[in-house]
Amino acid sequence: MALHAPVKVGERVCINDGVEILTASHDIADPGWGLIKSEVVIEDYAWIGTGALILPGVHIGRGAVVGARSVVSKSVEPGAIVVGNPAKAIQKKRCERLNYNPCEFLAANRAWLLG
Repeated sequence: MALHAPVKVGERVCINDGVEILTASHDIADPGWGLIKSEVVIEDYAWIGTGALILPGVHIGRGAVVGARSVVSKSVEPGAIVVGNPAKAIQKKRCERLNYNPCEFLAANRAWLLG
């Protein structure tokens, strides 16, 4: 028996340092403290900020942004920006037309650091 459900990550996703993605937990209503598993999906162009915690069963929509140190217990709509604990959407949204590769930014930063 697998202990965890899968994590599905789309293309051009940025997951910053210290992010934790949980796909399983325990059922507190179960006297045997049974395991509950639920996959996490992170769609294309999503950005997960430093130290964020994504809980089991969460779906992060295309282009959504999860703020640093946010705790995401509910799914996030495409293009939404969520922050806090628990994470809540703010009014600001991302643009709908996204066309970038986060790895290109990393390459430029590494070149600058190595100088």
